[in-house]
Amino acid sequence: MWCTNERWVQEVSTAHWYQVASPTVRSLYTWMIIRHEIDYYCSARLNDELIAYTWLGNYQGARFERYVQICQAGTGKILAEAKTTWCLLDAVKLRPKRIEQDIITVLHNRLN
Repeated sequence: MWCTNERWVQEVSTAHWYQVASPTVRSLYTWMIIRHEIDYYCSARLNDELIAYTWLGNYQGARFERYVQICQAGTGKILAEAKTTWCLLDAVKLRPKRIEQDIITVLHNRLN
């Protein structure tokens, strides 16, 4: 199956959100991607095992930076690195929502 790095970045970020945010929090907030910046270093091959890491960046207003690094399992060779800007949305109104400390606390909940 063909999968772009953009999709891997989105899937890693979404998996982290689902890990740290309760169903109640997820019913109140959702995220929208505003921008992807991806640096490609090397291609993955069919059947390569990959590991993706994510960490949090800066936030201001409704915007939030998230970083993702995609590596080959075993060798640790970095294949791609991404910086993605996300926008927090009210899940019902689908309008931008300022990122408050409660969301930052959720995002850091099980990351450390």
